[in-house]
Amino acid sequence: MAVMLPGEVSYLLNMLGFEWPEGNEDKVFDYGSRWMAFSGEAGEANNLGTQAAQHALGANSGPAMEAFQKSFDDIEGVKDVATKLATAGNLTGGCLLLVGAVIIALKVAFVVNLVALAVQIATAIASAAVTFGASLAWIPVAKEIARRLLELALNLALEQLMGGA
Repeated sequence: MAVMLPGEVSYLLNMLGFEWPEGNEDKVFDYGSRWMAFSGEAGEANNLGTQAAQHALGANSGPAMEAFQKSFDDIEGVKDVATKLATAGNLTGGCLLLVGAVIIALKVAFVVNLVALAVQIATAIASAAVTFGASLAWIPVAKEIARRLLELALNLALEQLMGGA
């Protein structure tokens, strides 16, 4: 189930100038899993094709079979393309799983920071009478801290996606 923003907190997020991460981590994880499954299927097809080619080469001979073997084993040949296809499926699936994890991490960071900000604002308002309104001066500071923490979370996520720079 995708992490959704509580309605009470969306106002704070907009006030800080951020938008809720719209990525649906469930769908991203699903697509990642599908690519990984495709990679396995491509690898199996490659193995079956290689076995069939070896069987054909073992049972036959001649110039046509030599040309077939050369074409099959050549760089950019059938075997090479199928191997690269399986590898690409694994890489794509792995990247999508990583992106899904980053989406969840961002959403959790956003919710935690926004709930903390809401508590700080509520506390400042509740203690306004006792402090003769002085506690309300904390609200802009709390907003700025929350904004900077959200920026930090976004920057960390981008760094992780770009290779951990």
